[in-house]
Amino acid sequence: GGDSHSLSAIALKDLLDKFDANNNGVLEKDEFINLMHSTELDDFFAEDDAEANKENGPALDLEAVYKLTPTPEETPTLIEEKISEFDKTLAEIDPKKKIGCTLAQEKCPDLCEEDFKLVFLRSEVFQVELAVNRWIKYWDLRLKVLGAEKAFLPMTIEGAMKGSEKAISSSYMTVAEGVTDPDGRAIVLMDYREETGDLSDEDLFK
Repeated sequence: GGDSHSLSAIALKDLLDKFDANNNGVLEKDEFINLMHSTELDDFFAEDDAEANKENGPALDLEAVYKLTPTPEETPTLIEEKISEFDKTLAEIDPKKKIGCTLAQEKCPDLCEEDFKLVFLRSEVFQVELAVNRWIKYWDLRLKVLGAEKAFLPMTIEGAMKGSEKAISSSYMTVAEGVTDPDGRAIVLMDYREETGDLSDEDLFK
């Protein structure tokens, strides 16, 4: 019940405090990696699962905690239907409100194929309208940040990211190697100290 979830929250805070070596209330990159590699974290989730099983209820259900929409079973039929809905919904939008993606379709159609649209559908749990809105915002932002000259080139060092090698090699944003969250999802690490370095906000944003 409520008491067991409160105890779980307290136990998790105690665990985070334990790995906060410099006691600044924030887990630094190395501290976070140590936590994710620790047996203590495994023990925490195992104990939480055991308590939940006693009550015949869910353990630390991240979908419930963050009010996430459950991911549907991904089948060829579902993908085909959702891609078709995606294209239909996009076609019905006022051209003035989708300038970036319209230009992308003209200048780099290979970057607007179904496999890339599927990335946006997955990110919105196959809710088509949300995926289309994300698609439009993505191309508008790409055009704004990279400019018309580079926006529709491949996102490679030789293409759209040419001249941004230093920013790319920085540790501002990295994916934790060899470790995931308990549900197998990748963990993105941010090193905000890079914001006080010699890289501009524009470079870091790219």
